Amino acid sequence: MTSDLLLALSVPALVVASGLYALAESQWRRRHPAPGPVPYLPGRGPSAGYEQVAAAEAIVADAYARYGDLYDLPAPRDGRGSFAGRGGAGGATG
Repeated sequence: MTSDLLLALSVPALVVASGLYALAESQWRRRHPAPGPVPYLPGRGPSAGYEQVAAAEAIVADAYARYGDLYDLPAPRDGRGSFAGRGGAGGATG
């Protein structure tokens, strides 16, 4: 019987405790607001984008300079402009 009474009283106690916590947290947030966003700098936004594009282009150019030979296709093996024995975009197989 005592355990039933403690269980029955623990639920309202938990609700009251969580309500007090929420109230205290909201009061604390009112006194300590989050910092505002950094103001937009009109000249910095586009230049940062250009710097990132330039860095990406440099990476791609460097990679192609190193590994460009791997991407060059060999000359066609038959006279029709397609690779013999391979279908697809190169032409009909033959």
